[in-house]
Amino acid sequence: GGYGSAGGVNRFKEILLEGGPKYVFVLNCDVCSDYPLNEMLVFHKKHGGDATILVKKVSAEVAKDHGAVVLDPEGQGRVLHYAEKPGTLVSNTVNCGIYVFSCPQVFDAIGTLLSSRTDKDEHNLVPASMASKLKKNQSAAVLQQRLGMPEVFSFLAEKKVLYALESRGFWEQLKQPGSSLKFSALYLSVMGSELAHARARLKGGPEIVGNVYIHPDAEVHPSAKIGPNVTIEKGAMVAEGVRIKDCIILNDVQIMPNACLVNSIIGWNSVVGPWARIQGTEDYDSKMGVTILAEGVVVGPQVVVVSSVILPHKEIKVSVDNEIVL
Repeated sequence: GGYGSAGGVNRFKEILLEGGPKYVFVLNCDVCSDYPLNEMLVFHKKHGGDATILVKKVSAEVAKDHGAVVLDPEGQGRVLHYAEKPGTLVSNTVNCGIYVFSCPQVFDAIGTLLSSRTDKDEHNLVPASMASKLKKNQSAAVLQQRLGMPEVFSFLAEKKVLYALESRGFWEQLKQPGSSLKFSALYLSVMGSELAHARARLKGGPEIVGNVYIHPDAEVHPSAKIGPNVTIEKGAMVAEGVRIKDCIILNDVQIMPNACLVNSIIGWNSVVGPWARIQGTEDYDSKMGVTILAEGVVVGPQVVVVSSVILPHKEIKVSVDNEIVL
Protein backbone atom coordinates (compact mmCIF):
# COMPACT_ATOMS: atom_id res chain seq x y z
CA GLY A 1 0.00 0.00 0.00
CA GLY A 2 1.37 3.36 1.12
CA TYR A 3 4.65 2.04 2.48
CA GLY A 4 6.54 1.87 -0.81
CA SER A 5 8.49 -1.15 -2.01
CA ALA A 6 11.33 -0.91 0.53
CA GLY A 7 9.04 0.28 3.30
CA GLY A 8 6.80 -2.71 2.64
CA VAL A 9 9.74 -5.10 2.95
CA ASN A 10 10.80 -3.37 6.16
CA ARG A 11 7.31 -3.71 7.60
CA PHE A 12 7.76 -7.51 7.58
CA LYS A 13 11.34 -7.34 8.88
CA GLU A 14 10.73 -9.53 11.93
CA ILE A 15 9.06 -12.25 9.88
CA LEU A 16 11.72 -12.18 7.16
CA LEU A 17 14.53 -12.43 9.72
CA GLU A 18 13.01 -15.36 11.60
CA GLY A 19 15.51 -18.20 11.73
CA GLY A 20 18.42 -15.89 11.04
CA PRO A 21 18.68 -16.07 7.22
CA LYS A 22 21.85 -14.69 5.67
CA TYR A 23 20.09 -13.66 2.45
CA VAL A 24 16.59 -12.74 1.28
CA PHE A 25 15.20 -12.58 -2.26
CA VAL A 26 12.71 -9.87 -3.24
CA LEU A 27 10.84 -10.23 -6.55
CA ASN A 28 8.55 -7.74 -8.26
CA CYS A 29 5.26 -9.39 -9.20
CA ASP A 30 4.88 -7.66 -12.59
CA VAL A 31 7.86 -9.22 -14.37
CA CYS A 32 8.44 -12.39 -16.37
CA SER A 33 11.87 -13.98 -16.28
CA ASP A 34 13.70 -17.27 -16.22
CA TYR A 35 14.62 -16.22 -12.64
CA PRO A 36 18.33 -17.19 -12.37
CA LEU A 37 18.14 -17.18 -8.56
CA ASN A 38 20.91 -19.73 -7.98
CA GLU A 39 23.26 -17.81 -10.27
CA MET A 40 22.39 -14.57 -8.49
CA LEU A 41 23.10 -16.06 -5.06
CA VAL A 42 26.49 -17.44 -6.14
CA PHE A 43 27.42 -14.04 -7.60
CA HIS A 44 26.17 -12.25 -4.48
CA LYS A 45 28.25 -14.40 -2.15
CA LYS A 46 31.31 -13.91 -4.34
CA HIS A 47 31.29 -10.10 -4.38
CA GLY A 48 30.36 -9.76 -0.70
CA GLY A 49 28.24 -6.62 -1.10
CA ASP A 50 24.92 -5.84 0.53
CA ALA A 51 22.67 -6.24 -2.51
CA THR A 52 22.55 -7.73 -6.01
CA ILE A 53 20.01 -6.69 -8.63
CA LEU A 54 19.33 -8.54 -11.85
CA VAL A 55 19.78 -6.25 -14.86
CA LYS A 56 19.19 -6.45 -18.59
CA LYS A 57 20.47 -4.48 -21.57
CA VAL A 58 17.57 -3.02 -23.56
CA SER A 59 16.97 -0.40 -26.24
CA ALA A 60 17.33 3.30 -25.41
CA GLU A 61 13.59 3.80 -25.84
CA VAL A 62 12.79 1.12 -23.26
CA ALA A 63 15.58 2.10 -20.87
CA LYS A 64 14.32 5.60 -20.12
CA ASP A 65 11.13 4.19 -18.59
CA HIS A 66 12.89 1.78 -16.22
CA GLY A 67 15.40 1.98 -13.40
CA ALA A 68 18.74 2.77 -15.07
CA VAL A 69 21.92 1.13 -13.76
CA VAL A 70 25.40 2.52 -14.44
CA LEU A 71 28.09 -0.09 -13.87
CA ASP A 72 31.73 0.41 -12.99
CA PRO A 73 33.63 -0.96 -16.04
CA GLU A 74 36.39 -2.16 -13.72
CA GLY A 75 34.20 -3.11 -10.77
CA GLN A 76 33.12 -6.69 -11.55
CA GLY A 77 29.46 -5.71 -11.58
CA ARG A 78 29.60 -2.94 -8.99
CA VAL A 79 26.95 -0.25 -9.50
CA LEU A 80 28.20 3.33 -9.69
CA HIS A 81 24.85 5.04 -10.04
CA TYR A 82 21.15 4.21 -9.99
CA ALA A 83 18.40 6.41 -11.50
CA GLU A 84 14.71 5.45 -11.42
CA LYS A 85 12.88 6.11 -14.72
CA PRO A 86 15.09 9.06 -15.68
CA GLY A 87 13.09 9.99 -18.80
CA THR A 88 16.31 10.41 -20.75
CA LEU A 89 18.98 7.85 -21.53
CA VAL A 90 21.29 7.36 -18.56
CA SER A 91 22.19 3.76 -19.33
CA ASN A 92 20.72 1.01 -21.49
CA THR A 93 21.16 -1.41 -18.58
CA VAL A 94 17.95 -1.58 -16.54
CA ASN A 95 16.70 -3.02 -13.28
CA CYS A 96 14.72 -6.26 -13.77
CA GLY A 97 12.93 -6.12 -10.41
CA ILE A 98 14.64 -9.24 -9.00
CA TYR A 99 16.96 -8.79 -6.02
CA VAL A 100 18.97 -10.66 -3.39
CA PHE A 101 19.93 -8.86 -0.17
CA SER A 102 22.29 -9.66 2.67
CA CYS A 103 20.68 -9.82 6.09
CA PRO A 104 20.54 -7.81 8.25
CA GLN A 105 22.53 -5.26 6.22
CA VAL A 106 19.68 -4.29 3.91
CA PHE A 107 17.40 -3.61 6.87
CA ASP A 108 20.14 -1.50 8.46
CA ALA A 109 20.29 0.56 5.26
CA ILE A 110 16.49 0.97 5.19
CA GLY A 111 16.52 1.98 8.86
CA THR A 112 19.23 4.57 8.23
CA LEU A 113 17.25 6.12 5.38
CA LEU A 114 14.00 6.20 7.35
CA SER A 115 15.58 7.72 10.46
CA SER A 116 17.37 10.42 8.46
CA ARG A 117 14.10 11.87 7.14
CA THR A 118 12.46 15.12 8.13
CA ASP A 119 8.69 15.62 8.09
CA LYS A 120 9.12 17.67 4.91
CA ASP A 121 10.96 14.79 3.21
CA GLU A 122 8.20 12.37 4.13
CA HIS A 123 5.43 14.49 2.65
CA ASN A 124 7.42 15.07 -0.54
CA LEU A 125 7.34 11.32 -1.22
CA VAL A 126 3.70 11.43 -2.33
CA PRO A 127 1.66 13.85 -4.47
CA ALA A 128 0.43 16.95 -2.67
CA SER A 129 -3.23 15.87 -2.89
CA MET A 130 -2.46 12.50 -1.34
CA ALA A 131 -0.15 13.94 1.31
CA SER A 132 -2.78 16.43 2.49
CA LYS A 133 -5.37 13.68 2.67
CA LEU A 134 -3.04 11.43 4.65
CA LYS A 135 -2.21 14.28 6.99
CA LYS A 136 -5.89 15.01 7.48
CA ASN A 137 -6.47 11.35 8.32
CA GLN A 138 -3.53 11.43 10.74
CA SER A 139 -1.59 8.72 8.86
CA ALA A 140 1.82 10.17 9.70
CA ALA A 141 3.03 6.72 10.76
CA VAL A 142 2.55 5.47 7.21
CA LEU A 143 4.38 8.47 5.74
CA GLN A 144 7.27 7.96 8.15
CA GLN A 145 7.69 4.35 7.01
CA ARG A 146 7.26 5.02 3.27
CA LEU A 147 10.38 4.24 1.27
CA GLY A 148 10.93 3.19 -2.32
CA MET A 149 13.49 0.62 -3.38
CA PRO A 150 15.18 3.14 -5.76
CA GLU A 151 16.18 5.24 -2.74
CA VAL A 152 17.77 2.18 -1.16
CA PHE A 153 19.65 1.37 -4.35
CA SER A 154 20.99 4.92 -4.67
CA PHE A 155 22.13 4.80 -1.03
CA LEU A 156 23.85 1.42 -1.45
CA ALA A 157 25.50 2.52 -4.70
CA GLU A 158 26.99 5.53 -2.90
CA LYS A 159 28.35 3.15 -0.25
CA LYS A 160 29.81 0.93 -3.03
CA VAL A 161 27.96 -2.16 -1.80
CA LEU A 162 25.42 -2.51 -4.65
CA TYR A 163 26.16 -4.98 -7.45
CA ALA A 164 24.36 -6.09 -10.60
CA LEU A 165 24.26 -9.37 -12.49
CA GLU A 166 23.32 -9.19 -16.17
CA SER A 167 20.53 -11.55 -17.21
CA ARG A 168 21.38 -13.90 -20.05
CA GLY A 169 17.84 -15.21 -20.27
CA PHE A 170 14.49 -13.62 -21.06
CA TRP A 171 12.83 -10.76 -19.20
CA GLU A 172 9.64 -8.80 -19.82
CA GLN A 173 7.48 -6.45 -17.78
CA LEU A 174 3.72 -6.84 -17.43
CA LYS A 175 2.17 -3.70 -18.94
CA GLN A 176 -1.39 -4.84 -19.60
CA PRO A 177 -3.31 -8.07 -18.89
CA GLY A 178 -2.65 -9.10 -22.49
CA SER A 179 1.07 -9.18 -21.73
CA SER A 180 0.32 -12.55 -20.13
CA LEU A 181 0.25 -14.04 -23.64
CA LYS A 182 3.78 -12.80 -24.25
CA PHE A 183 4.84 -14.28 -20.89
CA SER A 184 3.20 -17.59 -21.72
CA ALA A 185 5.00 -17.77 -25.06
CA LEU A 186 8.35 -17.20 -23.33
CA TYR A 187 7.75 -19.97 -20.79
CA LEU A 188 6.47 -22.33 -23.48
CA SER A 189 9.67 -21.68 -25.45
CA VAL A 190 11.57 -23.11 -22.50
CA MET A 191 9.17 -25.98 -21.81
CA GLY A 192 8.71 -27.01 -25.43
CA SER A 193 5.78 -29.23 -26.39
CA GLU A 194 7.16 -32.77 -26.24
CA LEU A 195 4.41 -33.92 -23.86
CA ALA A 196 1.66 -32.46 -26.02
CA HIS A 197 3.10 -34.14 -29.11
CA ALA A 198 3.44 -37.48 -27.28
CA ARG A 199 -0.14 -37.34 -26.09
CA ALA A 200 -1.37 -36.44 -29.58
CA ARG A 201 0.47 -39.42 -31.06
CA LEU A 202 -1.15 -41.74 -28.53
CA LYS A 203 -4.67 -40.43 -29.19
CA GLY A 204 -4.39 -39.79 -32.92
CA GLY A 205 -4.60 -36.01 -32.47
CA PRO A 206 -5.01 -33.12 -32.07
CA GLU A 207 -2.65 -31.44 -34.52
CA ILE A 208 0.03 -29.61 -32.51
CA VAL A 209 1.80 -26.59 -34.01
CA GLY A 210 4.80 -25.08 -32.24
CA ASN A 211 4.99 -24.83 -28.45
CA VAL A 212 1.85 -26.06 -26.69
CA TYR A 213 0.95 -27.19 -23.17
CA ILE A 214 -2.15 -29.31 -22.57
CA HIS A 215 -2.98 -30.35 -19.01
CA PRO A 216 -3.39 -34.14 -18.61
CA ASP A 217 -6.94 -33.61 -17.35
CA ALA A 218 -8.01 -31.48 -20.32
CA GLU A 219 -9.96 -33.06 -23.17
CA VAL A 220 -9.02 -32.02 -26.71
CA HIS A 221 -10.71 -33.59 -29.71
CA PRO A 222 -8.32 -35.26 -32.18
CA SER A 223 -9.62 -33.11 -35.05
CA ALA A 224 -8.69 -29.84 -33.31
CA LYS A 225 -5.64 -27.82 -34.33
CA ILE A 226 -3.71 -26.27 -31.43
CA GLY A 227 -0.79 -23.85 -31.46
CA PRO A 228 1.57 -22.21 -31.55
CA ASN A 229 1.83 -20.67 -28.07
CA VAL A 230 -1.24 -22.21 -26.48
CA THR A 231 -1.81 -23.29 -22.89
CA ILE A 232 -4.89 -25.40 -22.06
CA GLU A 233 -5.49 -25.94 -18.36
CA LYS A 234 -7.13 -28.60 -16.19
CA GLY A 235 -10.72 -29.58 -16.94
CA ALA A 236 -10.94 -27.68 -20.23
CA MET A 237 -12.89 -29.28 -23.07
CA VAL A 238 -12.06 -28.54 -26.71
CA ALA A 239 -14.52 -30.00 -29.23
CA GLU A 240 -14.09 -31.15 -32.82
CA GLY A 241 -12.88 -28.77 -35.52
CA VAL A 242 -11.68 -26.13 -33.07
CA ARG A 243 -8.68 -23.93 -33.98
CA ILE A 244 -6.70 -22.26 -31.17
CA LYS A 245 -3.62 -20.08 -31.68
CA ASP A 246 -1.74 -17.81 -29.24
CA CYS A 247 -4.18 -18.31 -26.37
CA ILE A 248 -4.42 -19.15 -22.69
CA ILE A 249 -7.38 -21.42 -21.91
CA LEU A 250 -7.98 -21.59 -18.15
CA ASN A 251 -9.60 -24.29 -16.02
CA ASP A 252 -12.93 -25.85 -16.97
CA VAL A 253 -13.46 -23.83 -20.14
CA GLN A 254 -15.72 -25.39 -22.79
CA ILE A 255 -15.02 -24.64 -26.44
CA MET A 256 -17.74 -25.94 -28.71
CA PRO A 257 -17.33 -27.38 -32.24
CA ASN A 258 -15.64 -25.35 -34.98
CA ALA A 259 -14.92 -22.31 -32.81
CA CYS A 260 -11.79 -20.29 -33.58
CA LEU A 261 -9.71 -18.53 -30.93
CA VAL A 262 -6.69 -16.30 -31.63
CA ASN A 263 -4.72 -13.95 -29.34
CA SER A 264 -7.15 -14.40 -26.47
CA ILE A 265 -7.33 -15.31 -22.79
CA ILE A 266 -10.37 -17.39 -21.82
CA GLY A 267 -11.29 -17.29 -18.13
CA TRP A 268 -12.34 -20.09 -15.82
CA ASN A 269 -15.62 -21.88 -16.56
CA SER A 270 -16.31 -19.84 -19.68
CA VAL A 271 -18.15 -21.30 -22.68
CA VAL A 272 -17.41 -20.47 -26.32
CA GLY A 273 -20.29 -21.49 -28.57
CA PRO A 274 -20.10 -23.42 -31.86
CA TRP A 275 -18.68 -21.50 -34.82
CA ALA A 276 -17.91 -18.54 -32.57
CA ARG A 277 -14.74 -16.52 -33.21
CA ILE A 278 -12.75 -14.94 -30.37
CA GLN A 279 -9.78 -12.91 -31.52
CA GLY A 280 -7.40 -10.13 -30.55
CA THR A 281 -4.33 -8.55 -32.07
CA GLU A 282 -0.63 -9.28 -31.54
CA ASP A 283 -0.22 -5.96 -29.71
CA TYR A 284 -0.02 -7.64 -26.33
CA ASP A 285 0.93 -4.45 -24.46
CA SER A 286 -2.10 -2.52 -25.73
CA LYS A 287 -5.06 -2.00 -23.42
CA MET A 288 -7.51 -3.38 -25.99
CA GLY A 289 -5.25 -5.63 -28.06
CA VAL A 290 -5.84 -9.09 -26.62
CA THR A 291 -9.41 -10.31 -26.14
CA ILE A 292 -10.07 -11.35 -22.53
CA LEU A 293 -13.06 -13.29 -21.28
CA ALA A 294 -13.27 -13.19 -17.49
CA GLU A 295 -14.67 -16.02 -15.37
CA GLY A 296 -17.95 -17.63 -16.35
CA VAL A 297 -18.53 -15.79 -19.64
CA VAL A 298 -20.81 -17.43 -22.21
CA VAL A 299 -20.34 -16.55 -25.89
CA GLY A 300 -23.21 -17.65 -28.11
CA PRO A 301 -23.10 -19.58 -31.38
CA GLN A 302 -21.54 -17.77 -34.37
CA VAL A 303 -20.79 -14.68 -32.24
CA VAL A 304 -17.59 -12.77 -33.07
CA VAL A 305 -15.66 -11.04 -30.26
CA VAL A 306 -12.75 -8.85 -31.40
CA SER A 307 -10.22 -7.04 -29.18
CA SER A 308 -12.65 -6.78 -26.28
CA VAL A 309 -12.73 -7.34 -22.53
CA ILE A 310 -15.76 -9.18 -21.15
CA LEU A 311 -16.31 -8.98 -17.40
CA PRO A 312 -17.34 -12.03 -15.32
CA HIS A 313 -20.57 -13.98 -15.81
CA LYS A 314 -21.76 -12.11 -18.91
CA GLU A 315 -23.63 -13.75 -21.78
CA ILE A 316 -22.62 -12.42 -25.19
CA LYS A 317 -25.37 -12.98 -27.77
CA VAL A 318 -24.28 -10.44 -30.41
CA SER A 319 -20.86 -9.68 -31.86
CA VAL A 320 -18.68 -7.04 -30.19
CA ASP A 321 -15.59 -5.21 -31.44
CA ASN A 322 -13.16 -3.18 -29.32
CA GLU A 323 -15.53 -2.97 -26.35
CA ILE A 324 -15.46 -3.44 -22.60
CA VAL A 325 -18.63 -5.29 -21.61
CA LEU A 326 -19.47 -4.49 -17.99
